[in-house]
Amino acid sequence: MFSRLSVQAVRLCTVANARRQLATVLILSVIYNAPKFAESRLDYRADGIACAVHTSLIDYRLYLIVYGNVLYTVVMLVIPLATLTVLNVRLMAALNDVHQKRRQMQSARQQHDNNVMMMTMIAVVVVVVIVAIKKKKHEEEKKDG
Repeated sequence: MFSRLSVQAVRLCTVANARRQLATVLILSVIYNAPKFAESRLDYRADGIACAVHTSLIDYRLYLIVYGNVLYTVVMLVIPLATLTVLNVRLMAALNDVHQKRRQMQSARQQHDNNVMMMTMIAVVVVVVIVAIKKKKHEEEKKDG
């Protein structure tokens, strides 16, 4: 999975994509925060000092429930936690894939090492048998000779 993502990284990690993502975040932030600008206004006192005053929008209970509670919870809690959950699940799956591939590679390497060890043991046994046969022949020739 990492190799597939690394190939896609070249295509995904570009300046154009970064600008597009930044523009998306900016637009969604402006849309989400637009009602806040209607919650208050500037009033100028007689001495010319500006004061921020709440508008009647802040008195609507439905607005406070929908915007202040529901949308805030969704935007600030549900979406970030869902995003983190999805990304963590994908990361864990990728790490499991890498771990399984590593295990398969290690087992193949271990099988190769076992084969080499087995061949070495067989070669040692063959050499010992050949030496023993030659020794036996040498002893028989000595006896006969």
